[in-house]
Amino acid sequence: MEISTGYPTVDYRESLRELKKIFKENKIYDKLTVLKEGRPIGIVERRVVERSEGEELTAGELLKVVPKLLVLSEGKEFERSLEFLLSIGEPVILIDKKGRYLGILNPSVVIHYLSKFKESPIPTPLRIKGNLGKEKVILVFGLKNVLEFKERFGASKLETLYRLLYETLKAHFLEEVYEDLEGGELILLRDRVSQEEVVKVLESFRRETLLLFGETAVEIYGFSLPLKEVKDWEKFLRKCHLMRDRVKPLNTSAFLLGGRKNTLILLGKVGRESLPKLREKVLRDLKAIVKALKEESQELWEITLEEAFSQYPYFELFYVMGQRGLQVTRNVINPKTEYFIEEGKKGSDRSQEEYFKVALEKGSYLSDIYLSKATKDFCITASMRFNYNKRTYVLAGDINFRQVYRIVS
Repeated sequence: MEISTGYPTVDYRESLRELKKIFKENKIYDKLTVLKEGRPIGIVERRVVERSEGEELTAGELLKVVPKLLVLSEGKEFERSLEFLLSIGEPVILIDKKGRYLGILNPSVVIHYLSKFKESPIPTPLRIKGNLGKEKVILVFGLKNVLEFKERFGASKLETLYRLLYETLKAHFLEEVYEDLEGGELILLRDRVSQEEVVKVLESFRRETLLLFGETAVEIYGFSLPLKEVKDWEKFLRKCHLMRDRVKPLNTSAFLLGGRKNTLILLGKVGRESLPKLREKVLRDLKAIVKALKEESQELWEITLEEAFSQYPYFELFYVMGQRGLQVTRNVINPKTEYFIEEGKKGSDRSQEEYFKVALEKGSYLSDIYLSKATKDFCITASMRFNYNKRTYVLAGDINFRQVYRIVS
């Protein structure tokens, strides 16, 4: 009872107008408990009431049914009940033996309560479930090729390596580190994460392992996932498996920064130290392709781009956009690609894409490595502005990650 919230109660027959009035008078509450014949039957949320219309609506029609917990005693049995209900990831109504309303438990409050008991730590899955749908980011880190490392150096050295990873993460992020999602992975929950923070962790861990074990040290992998749009546990696990399967096979330390645009962070041949040379070559080639476009009529641009693959085979597709960001050509795909590429159509709106906006403003652009929507694989996008018949256009070209390695080499 001490950790529950006493939300105001309303009768299930209360009108929408009255509900809006109650929420206006009780500004600190985001929920109301709905009663029927004096017994709680669910909750009604502020956001649902505020966006609802129709005076005939009632609290009973707008309510959300949530689990109920019968409070008999506290102690270990009570804690186990809380852990089970936390896995549901929803508020819980507390009732007494007679079914009377006592209060509501929220997942975040339960997490805070359980964390105070060292003898009863919160399992990592429950901790994550309590943050699904919230403004939090989960960071997952693991080690590659651990079996080969264990065979060469032994189990105790592998434990040292995991301890080193644990301490590195704790020192750089200044957050509690949890174990384990899958196969010895380490997990953090943060409000946000930046590319610069991840790079420092990857570089620091590599320096330490090289000092301890030399060139045979294992590499680190990881990914981050914003939890705001992930409210279902099974969906969360699927997203984690997809991101893990993308980043773990890469043969260098790598981290997939999740979000609206999934950005790949790498150490090694295509790390930041290689970008100036890569940028110089790609933009030089893109400039030559632009020159070829300007020498042809616009009706022949798609044919011109198809012919460009013979001289610049590392590109996997090209397309041209007008000044407003709409494609004026389809996606022209390299015929030698052996994997699926989604067909982009004329008229597709690219106006909000960074590669369009930056090229339009500054003349050219080379992206970080990210997960392409067209190929479902890692790539780099290069783009360049040009003028044709007194109009402005932007040429964009995608380069598959495997080709990026070949260019750098």
